[in-house]
Amino acid sequence: MTICTQQLCDCGKPTAGATLCERCTKTLAFAIANVAGHYEDLGNVETKTTRYGTGAATKGSIGKSQPLPVDMRFVNGAPRLDVFGGVGGPVTAPGNQLRYDTWSTIVAWCRVLMDEQAQVLGPLCPRPCLHASCSVIRVRRWPVNTIGSMCLYLDRQHRWIEGRDWAPVLLDELLDLERRLVRMVNRPPERWYAGKCDCGVDMYATQDRGDVTCSACLATYDVTTRREFLLAEAKDYLVTATEAAGALLAWTDYDGSETKLVDRIRKWRDRNKLPVADVTSLAGRDRHLYRLGDVQQLLVEHAQQDQRDRLNS
Repeated sequence: MTICTQQLCDCGKPTAGATLCERCTKTLAFAIANVAGHYEDLGNVETKTTRYGTGAATKGSIGKSQPLPVDMRFVNGAPRLDVFGGVGGPVTAPGNQLRYDTWSTIVAWCRVLMDEQAQVLGPLCPRPCLHASCSVIRVRRWPVNTIGSMCLYLDRQHRWIEGRDWAPVLLDELLDLERRLVRMVNRPPERWYAGKCDCGVDMYATQDRGDVTCSACLATYDVTTRREFLLAEAKDYLVTATEAAGALLAWTDYDGSETKLVDRIRKWRDRNKLPVADVTSLAGRDRHLYRLGDVQQLLVEHAQQDQRDRLNS
């Protein structure tokens, strides 16, 4: 018998000739599945489709049930975005770096398995069966070029992996990826991004306080002032209708729902009141991009018109 060499486990349990003990093998299986799942969540966070808590789009829920209107973790350094990322910020945003690290790590380990475990070709039953030959063909079938398929390929062979000398290294790297992905996709829902402190540290405010304190230098800022600052600095930012609604709900006194504001933005576009600045592709669909300042101006004019109508009625 050999002893489990996985240092992070530190279980010291004997194994039946494998490199990983039973506990480490189960941990590896869970890590593979979690990396695949959290990588999918990473895409949802980037496109700002992640929702936390309840789905109510009320004023008190901003920052809780809705994603951050501007998530700079997925925007590489660019001059027009430096108001959020800081002048001279990283060339590669942390979200994009994590995506690359996940991709390169999973691809590298799949290639290791593909080199040591040749693909078996031959006739295969069209439906699940108990044939040993079909089982081998399915287990060793090479994956397609997606994280989900490659993680499934690793998972199908995790019992074979437990006996390899490099299995502890694979487990270490996957556990590291899992922790980093969890930190990226599980941003605390009770906070909203309040910009950078004068010392350069990102600040996040809570809904139950009228000020925000920097965690580094302990400087305190008024929340209302921070909202006005962020809205002014983001006026040239190109956003979708949903992103614009999220930003205006979080940074202005607009009390309507996100759904109604998105619908109003699209009506302004159809009536040629709101120019389309660009078009992007999200989840396989073309989405119009608008200048946030243009949307804000139309919202102000709409509120002023409503006020005049009420006074004249």
